[in-house]
Amino acid sequence: MLTEILKTLKAERRKIVFTEGEDPRILEAATRLIADDIMDVVLCGSPDKIKEAAAAGGFKLDKMEIIDPANYAEFDEMVDKMVELRKGKMTADECRELLKKSNYFGTMLVKMGKADGLLGGATYSTADTVRPALQIIKTKPGAHLVSSCFILTRGNERLAMGDCAINIDYPDSVDKEGNVTLKGSDKLNFGESFEDVGLRQPYSTLAIPAFGDAKWKIDEFTNSDQSIKENEIKERINFTLPLSKGLYGNTLKFGYKYTRKDKERNTEYYDYSDAADKYIPDWKDNLVSEVREGFMPGSQYPTGTQFVSKDYMGTIVFDKADGVELYEEEAGNYEATEQIHAGYIRLDQKLGNKLDATLGLRIENTRLNTSGVNYTMDEDENESLKPTGEFKNDYTNLLPSLLLKYKMNEDGSVRASITKTLSRP
Repeated sequence: MLTEILKTLKAERRKIVFTEGEDPRILEAATRLIADDIMDVVLCGSPDKIKEAAAAGGFKLDKMEIIDPANYAEFDEMVDKMVELRKGKMTADECRELLKKSNYFGTMLVKMGKADGLLGGATYSTADTVRPALQIIKTKPGAHLVSSCFILTRGNERLAMGDCAINIDYPDSVDKEGNVTLKGSDKLNFGESFEDVGLRQPYSTLAIPAFGDAKWKIDEFTNSDQSIKENEIKERINFTLPLSKGLYGNTLKFGYKYTRKDKERNTEYYDYSDAADKYIPDWKDNLVSEVREGFMPGSQYPTGTQFVSKDYMGTIVFDKADGVELYEEEAGNYEATEQIHAGYIRLDQKLGNKLDATLGLRIENTRLNTSGVNYTMDEDENESLKPTGEFKNDYTNLLPSLLLKYKMNEDGSVRASITKTLSRP
């Protein structure tokens, strides 16, 4: 599949825009695209910062186009186009502020035909990467479900994994909690100030600007209530019936097992960015060091970075009326019930002094009921969650087995078996 994609790209020259031009991973990917003559590259960001990051990583910027949103000649035209696309849902000033961010700016480059595709998410969240595309480019007419796919390479094996970012299933144990994210409005480039600290994340020795600096503002303020309920019931009964004794004695065993698992995931996700001043007016007075209780942030934070105290965040009581519900973050909600009825019969047969045989048969009936929701957006950009309906799956498996055991001496024996098994997640 990848080979065919590469052939198509080389045959029909395309241009891709990277929204995070200063990120070393992006620079590495862009360098490979140019070196292999696959497609043209546009990097979004400050030319000086991109060049500094490229020099630090040993990457060449030859044949790459760098576009700075702050100094783009057609910026006003871009603002007018976005106002038109948003159909009165955003003012020119609101569009102008959003287009200063590379995720929206890069998406508009694609919409205006300056590039054929976009890649983002190295530093932006999934929601911040997908939202501009849904608002500006939108889905193909008739398509309402937004999904995702990862292509992973492991040796000579390539795997395509669907729904890893949009419609996802979180780990089994997720507590109810509120998450607040504070980001600087300007990105910092730490260059060669990173220090290698062994097995831990590298960090920067560059001093962070004081929080009193005008550069800092609340860029994102969200609350997520996540709960997963899981219940499991197990019942079993086993019988053993000796049939005969002696050199060729045998024993019959049989039994029944019932298992039922119920699982429910529910997430409510709200954006309170517009009401941040109401909820956390004194956030600057409630900061803690970046190293606390064994927590060390990633390399994007320099040493000395401070974070809003979790104790302070824990006192916030949210009112849904002040927030905007983000449906795309709730698309992974589901309910599932699995019932398994299993019965078995097994004969243990002695075949002399040294040879034993075990013959068994297991029958399993599985009944699976699932239901969930899909995130949709119509042509007027009205977002909603639509039930998927109930999906049922009922199947039965026969699982035979045969085991032979030959006792060679008191210290060792030889076993041979043939079985059919069923692997469950």
